[in-house]
Amino acid sequence: MKEIPVWVVTGFLEAGKTTFIQKCLEDPEINNGEPLFLLLCEEGIEEYHTAAFASKNVWAATVNSYEELDPDAMRRFAEEHGFTRVIVEYNGVWTIDKLFSCMPRNWRVTQRFFICDATTFNSYNLNMQQFMFDKINYCDRMTFNRCGDNIDRMALHRAVRPINRKAEIIFEKPDGTTERDEVVDPLPYDMDAPVLEVPDESYGRFYADICDNFRAYDGKTVRYKGMISKSPDVYGETFIFGRDHRIWGTNENQFVGMIARWPKANELNSEEWAVVTATVKADERLGPILTVTELERTEAPENPVATDY
Repeated sequence: MKEIPVWVVTGFLEAGKTTFIQKCLEDPEINNGEPLFLLLCEEGIEEYHTAAFASKNVWAATVNSYEELDPDAMRRFAEEHGFTRVIVEYNGVWTIDKLFSCMPRNWRVTQRFFICDATTFNSYNLNMQQFMFDKINYCDRMTFNRCGDNIDRMALHRAVRPINRKAEIIFEKPDGTTERDEVVDPLPYDMDAPVLEVPDESYGRFYADICDNFRAYDGKTVRYKGMISKSPDVYGETFIFGRDHRIWGTNENQFVGMIARWPKANELNSEEWAVVTATVKADERLGPILTVTELERTEAPENPVATDY
């Protein structure tokens, strides 16, 4: 089957999703006449002005519940109407995995937008953290609209970056003009130093960066404190070295670490703390792998559970 590209636009009620999609459908480069399916996953406050669409070859359907998100129904829509592209206006309080589970196999998500009202972001972030995490973690581009001069943009930046380090962040002013977030978060250690000394409180930041950019660490020497983990799947000179990590927006922890190799690994026990000095190898299949050159057992840090924030 021919692949059908899908653009997903998500956000909470009155965030501005409809306005964003309306502008897209008024653009002849986007709405160029090819048959397009607009899947609406909630009854919004704003209505679409179809007369302003660059092309009228747009077919829309609304689903009001999870149960209506059915892959067979989506497939029938495609067959009946012959659309070749899809835009989804997705309900902010529905989880993204539900959308994936209903999509026909030949639908391919090409771009993911999270539209957020900057004036209500803090309230949603405080009261609906799991839904907020789900959307921030998923998006390619996050737009904060209604972003007046009274909005603390750095606070918005700091709320997004621990969850998603790759998404483009856009600030849209009340007059419709936009600015891109150009803040570059400095790493808490010197990448050009002979040894990258990772502070105890910065393990979460280090782990996220080395996993996202492991090739940049190839051949680097790192030193940091962590916990040893051993299991039947890890044996010989190999163990896992990492930390418990707080899952954002929850009270749950998850152990995250890297494969480490040391000739005396059989002498180690799970849940022992150590400071290791190791050389990083960037493995294209397994990610970063540590070759330990020094290992010193130690006590747990003051805050044994790592965070990104």
